Amino acid sequence: MERGVDGRVGGGGAGCLADADGGENCTHVPDQAVITLGRGEQREKTHVARRCGDELTRLTARGLTYPVKATACLGWIRGLLKYFPPSRHPKVGCLSAGAHFTRICCAILACHNAGALCFNTSGAVIGDLLGLLVPFVDLSDLDQRPETYLPLDMLSFYDLFIELVEHFAGVSYSAPIFSNILLLFLQTSSLPANYRRALWGEHQTALRALVISPREYILSAASYKGLFEPVEGDEGVLRSYASALCSGLIQPCRQPILALIAIHHLNRNIYSLSAKAEHASFLSQLSSSLKFIASRGSPEAVQMLDYLRRYKAPVVPNSPAIPISQLSNSNYTSIGCAKVTDLMQLYEENELPPLRIKRWDEFMQ
Repeated sequence: MERGVDGRVGGGGAGCLADADGGENCTHVPDQAVITLGRGEQREKTHVARRCGDELTRLTARGLTYPVKATACLGWIRGLLKYFPPSRHPKVGCLSAGAHFTRICCAILACHNAGALCFNTSGAVIGDLLGLLVPFVDLSDLDQRPETYLPLDMLSFYDLFIELVEHFAGVSYSAPIFSNILLLFLQTSSLPANYRRALWGEHQTALRALVISPREYILSAASYKGLFEPVEGDEGVLRSYASALCSGLIQPCRQPILALIAIHHLNRNIYSLSAKAEHASFLSQLSSSLKFIASRGSPEAVQMLDYLRRYKAPVVPNSPAIPISQLSNSNYTSIGCAKVTDLMQLYEENELPPLRIKRWDEFMQ
């Protein structure tokens, strides 16, 4: 049986994903499960396991104690969840999928190295854990009943998100794994508007650093669709979308997913009759801003105006995702060649419905 980084057999030290003080919130596993996992890991002997050992040795030599322990702990939890998946075991070691997810976020917050555990071996492990846990995480319930999921020293799920955003701005280096975690919190289908207002309107340094292309998106199609439906109705968020696009803070060629989110929700509100009555003042200001930036003759501004006019619907990315092992490499460079037009359906000029033409003309008057 393999030994943990603290020298103890099995999961004695790494067998729980615990609070920093190792308190009562750690998740323990029966000895029988440890034996099963040990044999399974020995049988596999994969390249990932060898890479993990090399990484831990390197980190230990540099004196980076926390990354070593966190990587070992996260790797053990990954093995545990693969053998006891949340689909068949709602609680593993007395922790639900949501509780595991929040503790992974806390582990990231506790690391102040470049990438905050989202590079190298620890990043690959976290990427795998997201795939195992996210389909079973109820973000709405996490927001409404944080005491059920969070460690004892965390007050609310929103506070956890704000700390993640600030940490991302400070140390992430736009790590794709970390970027995927932040995108989870932007779903209109799961969380209230204050989460989206915080990132789009109050933490623009983090927003600028959130550079992620469709092939770097590793979460489920359901999570992706949650970014677009239901349509955003909070005026503060809509103003932040418009400001980010009109100011050039978000650029379709650099941040296609974020640009698509803003274009989608602005387009839906421009053409919605209910939004016309509810957000009349905002839509009037948006029209003035769009006409002003278009009058300056910038090709990018004219193109964005055309996207807003002819946008039809989002398209779920169908190109194969970049392997997590590459995304977590600290030397990875974002491909940066995705086109926002690959992520959207656009009306052809001769296909535009007459009512849409009329509504756009009214909007731009």
